Amino acid sequence: MKRTWRAYRIKMTTVGPVYIGSGREFSKKEYVFLSKDKVGILDTVKLYQLMKARGLQKQFEEYLLREGRLDLSQWIRQYQISTKELLPCIRYTLDCGDTVLQRGTKTSIMENIKDSYGMPFIPGSTIKGMLRTILLSASLFQEEQKAGGWKRSIREAAQRSAGRNIYLAREIRQLEVEAFHQTVREGTRKSDAVNDEMAGMIVSDSMPIPLSQIILCQRIEYHVDRGEKLLNVLRECIRPETEIAFTLTIDETKCQWTVEDIKEALGIFNDCYNVCFLSAYPNFDRLQKNHLFLGGGVGFVSKTVVYPLFGKKEGIEMTQKIFEHTKVPKNHKHYLDGRMGVSPHILKCTKYKGQVLQMGLCKLMDIQELG
Repeated sequence: MKRTWRAYRIKMTTVGPVYIGSGREFSKKEYVFLSKDKVGILDTVKLYQLMKARGLQKQFEEYLLREGRLDLSQWIRQYQISTKELLPCIRYTLDCGDTVLQRGTKTSIMENIKDSYGMPFIPGSTIKGMLRTILLSASLFQEEQKAGGWKRSIREAAQRSAGRNIYLAREIRQLEVEAFHQTVREGTRKSDAVNDEMAGMIVSDSMPIPLSQIILCQRIEYHVDRGEKLLNVLRECIRPETEIAFTLTIDETKCQWTVEDIKEALGIFNDCYNVCFLSAYPNFDRLQKNHLFLGGGVGFVSKTVVYPLFGKKEGIEMTQKIFEHTKVPKNHKHYLDGRMGVSPHILKCTKYKGQVLQMGLCKLMDIQELG
């Protein structure tokens, strides 16, 4: 019997730090600076037991319940609690040598997602979402004959304001139907989810990533007109040069896309990204054919298909309209994007070992067919 599915082991390497948010934040009362280069994430139950043993239970409870400017490191110094005493209360540590924080401001750490054993990983849904975006982008770029109608529909819809979660949602959904619903099952409509070919592309979660590969990164906005701006936003991130491995299974009875299509789509998407967006930032290296973006904090352009569909000039205009009609605050100054020749005029970055890097940038390294 002819095999109808193909499975692949895929390996990627992080180029910039990758952040996959868990939805949880550690407040300034849940972590402590162990040194200028190291932060400890605390086990709050063990920390409470330590304070109880030290006769500081009441003071610690008052500190936890009271609003104030003191972070935990400052509070601990008040009561002369040594780092040695704290070590049994620390769940894990993070390198933080590249963070520069403004003192006296409220700062939380956004947690990277972890599995039930406390190990970081990248969910298959995150990887599949990336694949869906680059395949859709390549499809739009290549379907020039159909592009006129798609552009017209989105131009008209873009004039109407709407909430961020529903703005242009119907039009983008129609683009996805055209790209991914090539075979219509009997008794269904073309738009029905059962006809989505991406259902035949199954992506596993990545292999667990050692906690030693998690670092603390600060959000940096690199402005096209005035360089970098450091923000008091901290994220747990997978450090650069970390290997990420996962399995991709393609059911050929449901999905027409192949790994060769994925590699070609990456090249198309990255060429467009370089020409339409990254060219405005001469201090950053252009993307190679096998680069890709994963996770949060990577920016608008890497998550959307505006530029593959509209090109650079009209893409800038459309992106400005999207920001305007989804009520992005005026102080973000996207109304200046046209004059600057790029939209958005901010590149989402962070620092690692003193170097400014794009958030979420990875490199596809190897694809091996299994079985």
